[in-house]
Amino acid sequence: MSKQMNFFILPDDLPHIYDFYDSNDIKYIIDKKKNTEDLVFRDFPYVHGKSYERIYLTSAQFTDRIYFIYNKDQVDNSLDREKSYVLEFNPGGFFPSSDKVLHRARFYCKTDYFVSNNERVVKDEKFKSWVDKIFRQFKKRFLIKTEYDKSILFSENALTWMKENNGKIDVPFLKITI
Repeated sequence: MSKQMNFFILPDDLPHIYDFYDSNDIKYIIDKKKNTEDLVFRDFPYVHGKSYERIYLTSAQFTDRIYFIYNKDQVDNSLDREKSYVLEFNPGGFFPSSDKVLHRARFYCKTDYFVSNNERVVKDEKFKSWVDKIFRQFKKRFLIKTEYDKSILFSENALTWMKENNGKIDVPFLKITI
């Protein structure tokens, strides 16, 4: 029902990641809109929030598969993350509260979902293939497996930071603390 990839990167990696997105024609979508006709697929770099905030990635081929939910209390439209053909990118990193804790980054997307009558809706194979391709290319370009645990992936910068600062990974692999 979903696809996910977890890893550790540093904020210094983001400009290179944004270049990767641009070279693969990946766009980001602003999560909230006053008017859904204002849907804009933005090129990178990401400039509409904090570097540690999650953003939603897509491709021009999925423009007709982006859906919003109207929120009458806030008088805006929020991205429907379940139905939309988007890949969530949470860059993790350092939150303002501490530069001694590196939070895990991840890609996440729903590959199917349930509608009100409990009927399962499966997203198009084209979308799932696109996600798999992004995962493979991203891993190949940015991530390294270590002898510590083959399931935990790191950017070279994150590994260097961890070694230089004697960082320790917590057991659920959500953060590295120095």
